[in-house]
Amino acid sequence: MSRSNETELDHTLHAYILDYFRKKQYSQSIQSFISEAHVPSDVAIIDSPEGFLFEWWAIFWEIYNARNNKSASNEARIYSEMQASKHHHAHPFNNQPMP
Repeated sequence: MSRSNETELDHTLHAYILDYFRKKQYSQSIQSFISEAHVPSDVAIIDSPEGFLFEWWAIFWEIYNARNNKSASNEARIYSEMQASKHHHAHPFNNQPMP
């Protein structure tokens, strides 16, 4: 990964973290994060009710739980089963015992 891509990724992640802190009204965390991570305080707020980071985390957690046979929504279970089926069809010999 090039240094410019890494910088862009850091900037984007910092924007999502700052947005999450703002949506949760974590004022001390906001000030500390801006200071420590050198994030500009004028980073735009992302148009997402709970914040993009929180919403991404909620989806990830649902799919992770479905994949690990834990409590998950029907949608997450269906998605997980479809992904497992795609993987099985793409690699049909992975699950067969060696002679």
